[in-house]
Amino acid sequence: MYDRCTLLFPSYIETFGLPLAEAAQSGNPILAADTPFAHEILAEYGNAYFFQPSDCGRLAELMQDVLDGRIVKRAPAVKKETSNSYREIINIITDGK
Repeated sequence: MYDRCTLLFPSYIETFGLPLAEAAQSGNPILAADTPFAHEILAEYGNAYFFQPSDCGRLAELMQDVLDGRIVKRAPAVKKETSNSYREIINIITDGK
């Protein structure tokens, strides 16, 4: 489904948005609430568009841009390894640092 659609992810209370990570592999647009976890997951994803969770006008604009073809699928970029907060926690637990 991710290969054929735009992901609309308005959640602002997730701890890790797995649908964001899965959808980013498709190259399709992702419209996501502007949250720290969404920015961490989509840090190097060039087809993510953010909106404030309370700004339904901005969300409507982004949705209309998708419908009108101003926001379209892009080839997914090869993701470089970056800082990973989960990995840092595991290192603290296993290494005691």
